[in-house]
Amino acid sequence: MLLQFMNELRAFRTEINERLTQLENGLQQVNGRLDHVESNLQQVNERLDHMENELQEVKQGQAEIKELLKHHTTLTFETLTNMRKEIRTITNDTQADINLLFRENLLFREVEAVKRQVNKVEQRLAN
Repeated sequence: MLLQFMNELRAFRTEINERLTQLENGLQQVNGRLDHVESNLQQVNERLDHMENELQEVKQGQAEIKELLKHHTTLTFETLTNMRKEIRTITNDTQADINLLFRENLLFREVEAVKRQVNKVEQRLAN
């Protein structure tokens, strides 16, 4: 009976050793997987850092584009304002020239009318 008990203990011990070996192997696999996960997390962190840097550069570029658009818009408005002033000046000058020509034409017509009347009067006097 003692011999049988010793054999059972040895069998139990062997089974426990096998299970502990399996457990150690499993823990080593888990450690390997965790190392792989940690490595991947580090890569993710590096990529996120790179993305943050890129995003910062994009934001700076957007700010520069905004400033350029503001500057361009200001210059465009100034140019359009100057063009309107020049057009207004040209329009006023042209209108003044038209008014002057119209007045001269009216004066010419009035002078012609007066000359006709004078000619009529002269013809009456001559008769």
